[in-house]
Amino acid sequence: RFLRMLEYLPLELLNCIVLLLTIRDRKHLMLVSTGIKRFLDSPRFWKSVSIRRVAMQLGSCPDFFEIPRYKSMETLDLSGLLRTSVEDWEYIFTRLNQDFNRTRKLIIRNNRLDEVRFKLEMKSLTTLDISFTVLNTAQMRMILDCLLSPRCSLTTVVPLTQ
Repeated sequence: RFLRMLEYLPLELLNCIVLLLTIRDRKHLMLVSTGIKRFLDSPRFWKSVSIRRVAMQLGSCPDFFEIPRYKSMETLDLSGLLRTSVEDWEYIFTRLNQDFNRTRKLIIRNNRLDEVRFKLEMKSLTTLDISFTVLNTAQMRMILDCLLSPRCSLTTVVPLTQ
């Protein structure tokens, strides 16, 4: 009952309140009412998104990429998705390269990607965190080539170990 009263607050005040909430709290707040859900569907509240292994399973992987509010995220954290299949990882990288033009920071810490075929073609990607991630030699070469290429905007790679 109290949370539904949020709908009657001025939008500027509601905006300030929402920006103080964690991503998890924003997800919970979306369940309060359709009016608040519509308000929170705005991409401005979802600049940073963290996906954990329970959310990224076969079936839910394609669904995540269809959610409009995530299209303009600037930071995506896909750390610790150890149970994610090679096929899902390949799908993830393909969709990131195609549809996520504003993602500047990609965090893929603590994953096993050595069997995954992928390229880094995200035009706005400036930071890649691969610490504690298993990669093969060809993947490391591809990342280094990207760092050296004038066509690539990647400037920072957090190393394999810290």
